[in-house]
Amino acid sequence: MILSTADTLPDQIIEVKGTVHAVYFCPFITRAVAKRVAKTSLSFLPLIKYVGRNTINEYLYQEVDERLKQKAEALGANAVIAIRYSHNWTHMLVIAHGTAVVVESNE
Repeated sequence: MILSTADTLPDQIIEVKGTVHAVYFCPFITRAVAKRVAKTSLSFLPLIKYVGRNTINEYLYQEVDERLKQKAEALGANAVIAIRYSHNWTHMLVIAHGTAVVVESNE
């Protein structure tokens, strides 16, 4: 499965299957981070924000990408192009949408 934020691919697009949307929301991470911040001293707060947030961001994007793949495969597509992401880090929410297509390699 090809995932791309580009509007086109070097491979030939044979068929457009439709638009796919995915949302991933992680409420347990928000609570867990809040509990850690409440229990730690403020001197550790920047470290928690830096290490914790980067790991959480990667996880959220991986999960939303996986959902995009599943929805595209259900439509019979082998690629998703023109993916656009929107996020809200306060609520640990990532939204993605793109165009599911069937592509054929130029090789």
